[in-house]
Amino acid sequence: MYELFTRTKGADGPSPSDMSTLPPNCRWMTKWSRRTLMHPFPENRNESNTIFGGFIIRRAIEISYMTASLYSNQRCMIRFIADVTFTHSVPVHSYMKLKAYVVFTHENYIQLLTVVNAVDGNSFTELKCNVLHLTYSCSDVVPEVLPRSYHEALWYLTGRRYFQRFRESVSHDMVNE
Repeated sequence: MYELFTRTKGADGPSPSDMSTLPPNCRWMTKWSRRTLMHPFPENRNESNTIFGGFIIRRAIEISYMTASLYSNQRCMIRFIADVTFTHSVPVHSYMKLKAYVVFTHENYIQLLTVVNAVDGNSFTELKCNVLHLTYSCSDVVPEVLPRSYHEALWYLTGRRYFQRFRESVSHDMVNE
């Protein structure tokens, strides 16, 4: 993380006139998130009268695909779904708020964090329901994404760990063939 800090702030830290400098062929993580709000209909429910998990995952993958494609300016291909966490169910009467963040890039790969929140239709309270970590590949090299805050640096580290898990699984599959 120190190396990233020095690339954006300089070895002496930020100066009062210029708080951060974006290196060439890089983008700030802050600018690369996409969100949408949708209302799932009763047709998408399961026997528990909550929204079917497959429907939620599909919508999360769609928003992450759009985010990766916009970031890279090209069509991307999903390569790895590292983790899908279901913390709470999404009630039928609520809205789904989906947010996809570009958290790590390496050469032609993009690592995304996608969060699904349920927004209660009556009280408008939000509850985090699902988190997905997805890896996409592109045909060309993509710009490097850089964190600007401490919170984003933690996302960057988490994204890098999930990307390394993807690389290990690919190399493990190559050895077994």
